[in-house]
Amino acid sequence: MAKDSGYTGLSILHRLYPLYEFLYDDHIVYDEMNTVSLNLVKAALTDLLNDEDSGIDWTVVNHRHNSIPWTHEFKSSRYSKDIGKGIGYWKAEEFSLFASPVSEVVFEGLLTEEQKAIWCCLARTVEFIQNHARSGWREDDVQTFHAMVLRYSVLVEECRGPTKCVIILHNMSFYLQFQTGL
Repeated sequence: MAKDSGYTGLSILHRLYPLYEFLYDDHIVYDEMNTVSLNLVKAALTDLLNDEDSGIDWTVVNHRHNSIPWTHEFKSSRYSKDIGKGIGYWKAEEFSLFASPVSEVVFEGLLTEEQKAIWCCLARTVEFIQNHARSGWREDDVQTFHAMVLRYSVLVEECRGPTKCVIILHNMSFYLQFQTGL
């Protein structure tokens, strides 16, 4: 099927349809936290870490990050530690908690205007998911999320180039519209 259609991202689960009428894109839970945290936040943070021309003083970032007075609630979960050395071991929850509420505090005054626009848009997207996912999504939530993801896609493509727009980003921008028919 992938060869005939040219679409190479087809899940192997499509083979279950003839047997069980299983539609992988309708019958599997969409995990926003892992998709956003492990793909978008991790990629954006890794890009900042690997960009030697970024001008970010990572010792200041680490100092601010390690000085955060985490509440007991956060300490009982997985919270981010040691940005420079440890992000390879972070899980989705750590990337999510770093993006919102921590990142804008630790990056304050260290990012260029371009970097800040991209990062803040991503942090707001993570915050939106954290605040809306538990109570369910209404139609206006879907439209807002779609607009946020499109804005992030445009910012990334304009500032970092089209190769930085990973397939997950494009999938997210259209997934909710497809599922809800908006």
